[in-house]
Amino acid sequence: MSNKQFFPFVVAYGFSNASGVTFLLPGREVTIEGANEILPVILPLCNGYRDIEEIVSVAASKSGYEKEDVQQLIQTLIEREILIDVHHYYRLLHKVSANPMPFWHDLPEEVVAEMVKGKSPLVYLSPTPQSSLGSLLEARKSIREFSGEALSKGEILKLGWVIYGKQKRSTSFPESTIGLGTIPSAGALYPLRLFAIVVKGHSSIEEGVYSFSLEGISKVAPVDRQHWRIASADIRPRLIAQR
Repeated sequence: MSNKQFFPFVVAYGFSNASGVTFLLPGREVTIEGANEILPVILPLCNGYRDIEEIVSVAASKSGYEKEDVQQLIQTLIEREILIDVHHYYRLLHKVSANPMPFWHDLPEEVVAEMVKGKSPLVYLSPTPQSSLGSLLEARKSIREFSGEALSKGEILKLGWVIYGKQKRSTSFPESTIGLGTIPSAGALYPLRLFAIVVKGHSSIEEGVYSFSLEGISKVAPVDRQHWRIASADIRPRLIAQR
């Protein structure tokens, strides 16, 4: 992939220490040495909207470092998975949301046993008449076993509405054609765009990458089943066109 096709995006939190800058990644830590001065210049530029060539040019100009040195450091950050191509961000999402969740350190069984038998840090509320929200929270539980059945188009639409849906009370907000959502947004601007990657087809919807809108969902790209990835799926232009 050329420098003009790769759009670096920072996906790890880092902090400075005596050894350099340490980044926290799923299940491991990565330390970059000898780059404490240039990293604060490079990382803010890696926001998914600039290609490598532009980042190298701007960072070299701001820092006084040679372009070759900046290019090499960016390549190291990519190899260590501190930077990824923004088009493949969904891969990281699948990785970090796997079950069981990755932890920074493996806890010995005796430490786990001590934790679960220790004093609870949770807040207790004496029994009182509960609201619908209270009842919902009381019923909350984790589910770690799933049927594996494909979701129907209707179920995907319902899921999309829960995540980023338009409320019926939007009719009482004539100041905006966007409406009011099931989640808050500063100024009711709702700048995000929602996509669904369907990797297991259903009789009502085939595999593919789908874009949500008021009209429903529409397919914008295919899915490579063998590698579980989007095939030729630079959906950024489509996303920008919808804004």
